[in-house]
Amino acid sequence: MKTVGEQRGFSPPTRDSYDRDTGPQGGLLVGSPEEIAERILLMHEHWGHVRQYIHMDMGAVPQRELLHAIELFGTQVRPIVQSELGGTSVDALMGRSISA
Repeated sequence: MKTVGEQRGFSPPTRDSYDRDTGPQGGLLVGSPEEIAERILLMHEHWGHVRQYIHMDMGAVPQRELLHAIELFGTQVRPIVQSELGGTSVDALMGRSISA
C-alpha cells in the first residue's frame, strides 16, 4: 500500500488506517481462517452477496506462504462459509432457473 501510494500520490498508510481497513467494517480480509470466514459471513449478512472474489497480493509474499494461504482458504474458510450459508446454487439465489 505504501509503494502504490507513493506511485499515485496517496498518503502512506497509518496504523489507524490499517486497523480500520482490517476491522469489521473494512475491506481487507486479514486473520485466521475462522476470522476470515466470520468477516465474509458478516458481509453476506449486510449485503446478501452471493459471490466473494478474493485478491491475494503476491508482491512481497513468498510463494510458499501464498500457496498456503490459498490452501487454507479452500480447506478451512470455504467450508465454514458453506456450512453457515448452505449449498444453494448462485442461480437459485439470484432467482434464475436452469433448463435441462
